Amino acid sequence: MPSCCVIGCTNRTGSKNNLNEKVSFHKFPKDIEKKKKWIHNIGQENYIASSNVTLCSEHFEKSCFDKTGQTNRLRQNSEPTVFTFPEQSLKVNRKRKAPFVSLTSLENEGVESLLKDANRNFSSFKVQENKILNLKSKLKSAQQKNRRLKS
Repeated sequence: MPSCCVIGCTNRTGSKNNLNEKVSFHKFPKDIEKKKKWIHNIGQENYIASSNVTLCSEHFEKSCFDKTGQTNRLRQNSEPTVFTFPEQSLKVNRKRKAPFVSLTSLENEGVESLLKDANRNFSSFKVQENKILNLKSKLKSAQQKNRRLKS
């Protein structure tokens, strides 16, 4: 059941407008440039419109529709232009989050070489650890032999 994706719009399937007409829903165009214009017009620049996202007929002017027959179709170059954005969505007072540092930017700063050094140190540590374990087992077996000889 479609609903309108515009912030503050509550129109859903079965909604009626002020003139008691059914509200129709229209998918975003497949053409990338037109889709960008629609997204800009709804005021959500970073919005990713999937294939199921719809806008209701309340955001288009009456001249944008072709009402021949029983369906309410948008004309080819129609764009959503009718919006009443709530005050809250225009003024958002949020604390800024710390910037996200991507791994690619870290790699550019030499993290890759640091990782290689750490891997080398870790592998040498593993070698040393293996030598210690080997010496411990030799010591243990020598102690056992020594005990057997004493008894």
